[in-house]
Amino acid sequence: MTRGLLIAAAIAVAGNGLALAGVAYNRSTGVHRVVLTEAELPTSWGYNGISALRLAWLPDLASGPFTEAQLRAAGFDLPPATPATNDYPTQLGRAVAVAMDLDGAARQAWMNRFYATAQPQAVPPPTRLVLVDIGRDLASLRAAHPDDTRTIVMYGLVVPTRTSDKNGWTWRGNLSTLLPSDIHLPLGMRDATTTARSGENQPYYDIVLCIGARGEPWIESVTPRGRR
Repeated sequence: MTRGLLIAAAIAVAGNGLALAGVAYNRSTGVHRVVLTEAELPTSWGYNGISALRLAWLPDLASGPFTEAQLRAAGFDLPPATPATNDYPTQLGRAVAVAMDLDGAARQAWMNRFYATAQPQAVPPPTRLVLVDIGRDLASLRAAHPDDTRTIVMYGLVVPTRTSDKNGWTWRGNLSTLLPSDIHLPLGMRDATTTARSGENQPYYDIVLCIGARGEPWIESVTPRGRR
């Protein structure tokens, strides 16, 4: 019994050591920093209140933000899209590198499409993040989108779906979730994300989000600010 407990303890220590080594490596080199707001990183409620933030991006206005060419370039082995093609099984979605652009030309193009098709009273989501690209790995996607002050590159689960438009049948890709979906919010930074100031009905804050060598995000700082 004692020997079994010792072995279990040794395995736990080894596992914790590997996890800490992975965190240290992720934060040691190739760190990218981007400044976001409550619009891009709203709070994510858990059993014990707010303990995490979750990235929010503009929804696709068509059938998926990623084209068939992008899916194939990212390594998806897809059959030809035809009316007779069975839907690509959702369990064959893949974890690939995902790029999101912050408040650039992609967002302006999205806003133009939104106002061209939306009802007169419709209001777009406040986030400035737009999904723009996918790739096989972080390095190649970062090389394709080198402005790390405006582009977030991390891993996400992308699922292809078969669709048709005026040009015929094709494949489109949807982002099912980012990996990880929630970003831990340190205890000492939580007040800034929950306390509204006088005359305001919600908190306003700036966040320095870091993405490390393994594409894993963490929050470096949260700073309260006044209304924009």
